[in-house]
Amino acid sequence: RDLAHAPALLQQIVPVNVSLVSESQIVDYLKKNLLTSSPSPGAEVFCTYRTLGESEFTAEPVHTYVWALCVESGKITKGKIVSSPVDLVARTRDGGIEIVSHKMPSEENYRRDVNDIFPPQIQNLIFEYPASGKINEMENELFSMAKSSLR
Repeated sequence: RDLAHAPALLQQIVPVNVSLVSESQIVDYLKKNLLTSSPSPGAEVFCTYRTLGESEFTAEPVHTYVWALCVESGKITKGKIVSSPVDLVARTRDGGIEIVSHKMPSEENYRRDVNDIFPPQIQNLIFEYPASGKINEMENELFSMAKSSLR
């Protein structure tokens, strides 16, 4: 196990209703950074997420753990899709808080990466998430967003 992640793994997780990072900051960051390439011409990126937990704001950086779902959608393109747990890393800047980076598990080493990136309480949520039905809810939410945008 990579010891560089040990401090994050030892942080206490706070209830999800005490988020330090705003919803709009998270969605904007996900739209700009989660898909690996720029959107196709004429396509738009839609993202939604569910918060799994957040580290205590006792030391920087602050980690917000989310399950994110982003899709590129357009009239011509079928688009790209990403559905993954994400560790959003935030720091205080200019009197506020800003997401400065993120970590996600790779497809090739998914289980190992989840164990390295996320604290144990969050790991359990991640491994149970696909069977929970919440991803279907998120897909329906994105479909509604994309459908209303393309009208």
